[in-house]
Amino acid sequence: MRLDLDKLEKAVGEFEIVVDGNVSKVDVREVCGIAMENLVEEFTKHPSNYAWYNTVLALYESRKSELESDLDFKYANLDIKIRSGLSPEEAKGIKEKSIESRIIIDKDYSIIKEEFLLVGKIVKRLVALVKGLEVKSNMLQQAAARARKEMELDGMGR
Repeated sequence: MRLDLDKLEKAVGEFEIVVDGNVSKVDVREVCGIAMENLVEEFTKHPSNYAWYNTVLALYESRKSELESDLDFKYANLDIKIRSGLSPEEAKGIKEKSIESRIIIDKDYSIIKEEFLLVGKIVKRLVALVKGLEVKSNMLQQAAARARKEMELDGMGR
């Protein structure tokens, strides 16, 4: 099996989020990158970006939890419905895996599961993005310390 690195790179570097009905494309490299030629802007934007993406992550994690609960509820309802439709003889002979299979192919259950999986993927990407912003924070601190040091040395007449 060969990986298509161009497709993989695009899939890794960009993804979409939906917040308040608005779709936003996120480019991880852009958000986590540092424009060394414009450090003042980087220092200014970073705290709000970090807070924004942490908030979006929290919203997506909350949605994932809701969907997980919805899945459990739907699974239980379908289980009860399937079992109640069985005759006593069928109920004795039916395997748990057979009931599970019937639940998994249910259209409504599948729709919830699909959204749950999609939200889970976005949560993983947002976690990686927030970690990238934490690394960026450390790098900005190092850049500021280096700039201060250079200013001190220039003030001493290097």
